[in-house]
Formats: sequence, structure tokens, C-alpha cells
Amino acid sequence: MLSLGAIRKLCAAFDAVALTVIAAGLSHPRSRPFSTRAHSTPPDFPTIASCRAAVARSKNHRRRPPDAPAGAEDKGSRDSETPLLVRIKNERNPKRLYELFRANAHNRLLVENRFAFQDAVARLSGARRNDLVEEILEQHKALPQGRREGFVVRIIGLYGKARMPEHALRTFQEMEMYGCTCTNKSFNATLKVLMQAQLFDKALQLFEEGPGKYGVELDDISYNTVVKMMCDMGQLRAAYRVMQEMEKEGIQPDVITYTTLMAAFYKNGQREVGDGLWNLMRLRGCMPT
Repeated sequence: MLSLGAIRKLCAAFDAVALTVIAAGLSHPRSRPFSTRAHSTPPDFPTIASCRAAVARSKNHRRRPPDAPAGAEDKGSRDSETPLLVRIKNERNPKRLYELFRANAHNRLLVENRFAFQDAVARLSGARRNDLVEEILEQHKALPQGRREGFVVRIIGLYGKARMPEHALRTFQEMEMYGCTCTNKSFNATLKVLMQAQLFDKALQLFEEGPGKYGVELDDISYNTVVKMMCDMGQLRAAYRVMQEMEKEGIQPDVITYTTLMAAFYKNGQREVGDGLWNLMRLRGCMPT
């Protein structure tokens, strides 16, 4: 049998173990009963508010413009650094070429460069975009440079190269509207465009109206243009009479006048007339150099 002292020691040991277990249980949170957990919302449960936020984020993502390709920004920066005349020369799209001219309408580097205009008009005309040719040239007629006759003459010539003679004639007729006085320089340029387009009736009408309607003084270039036009029409006698009229007005026929007539008469088998013109040219001291 255990003694009373041994029993007391054993009871004290049991008490110590019990206190240790109780202390350990108090240090951990009590788990909720199942009934309570069954009616609560899990932390990751998709609530209505969270669903609305997710839908809004999805819409914003779809509306966001796609990122530009890696080379697009580099290409834009390269275009801005490329000289304007080089970009115009290298541009092969008619519409973009027109946009370059329209955007730089007041750029003197472009406006004063006739070679850039000639090249652009030739390419636009070749692409059958005479509408863009008209847009460019009409826009530039309204510039301050449009008050200079030399600038208008260039536009008239460009219309001629684009095979738009009616526009060239209209440009000449409207010069006064832009504050530019016409002289035989612009008159002869228009006459030449009409002749090359074989609009002989309009060319002859302009020739006859030149002094009276436009106040233009006809010169040797004016008469030589009409002589050439008459020869192209096969009216050789009329061409010869134009030369005679030229002399009456105090304008001496030059080498171009005689050689144009001689070539036409020789071509039509009238050698004796051609020889006569040759002798007449020599008698008057008008010899080719």
C-alpha cells in the first residue's frame, strides 16, 4: 500500500498536468461551431460588388487602344527628321504626296522650288489624279507669290504639263483677281500651252484679244507661236501671211520664223517656196548662228 505522503505527491503531479493542459487550451482561439460557419461568407466568395468591379476592368481593357508597333514610333521620328524635299521625292502614294504639299503650302523651301513642283505634277498626272494637281496649284495661286508673274507663269506651264490647258487659260484670265498684272510673258506661256494641246481656236482667239482685252504687246514669240500653229494645221499660206503681218507691226521675223516656215513647205513638197524663203532670209541678213 502507498503511504499517505506518496499519494499526496501523486495527486500534486496530476494537478500540474491538468493545469498545463488547461493553459494550452486557453492559448488557442476557439473554433466556431459548424452551424455558425455554415451561414457565414467565405473570404474568397465573389460578391456582387466584386463582380461589378471585374466587369468594369474588362471594359476599360477593351477600350484601351492597342500598343503601337515597336517600329511605328521610330518611323514617325525618322519621317520628321527627313528633309521635306527628300520626303516629297520618295513619296509614291498620290494622296500622301498631295498631303505633303498641302501641309507645307507656306514653306518657302517648297514653294520656290520649281523642280519639286514639276516632279510632283508629273507623278500625279501620271497617276491620273488631275484633281490633286488642281488642288495643289489652285492653293498656291492664292499665296503671296501669286502676285508675281513669274510664279503664275510656272503654274500655267505646270497645267500644260498635266494636260490641263483649260485650267492654264483660266489662270491667265484670272491673274488680275490675284493682284498680278499680265504681260507678254504670261500671255505667250498660255498661248504655247493652248497650241501644244491643239486647241487652235482658243489659241487664235487669245492671240486676237491679246492687245485689246488684256493690254498685251505682241512680240516675236507671240507671232512665232501662231506661225508654228498654222503650220501644224496645214495652213501654210496663212502662216506666211502671219509673218507678213508681223513685219507690218514692226517686228522683224527671226531665224525661228523662217526655219519654221521652210520646214513646213519642204515637208509638204513645196520645195520652190522653201528655197525662196531661204533666199529671203539671207537677203535680210537673218542667218542661223
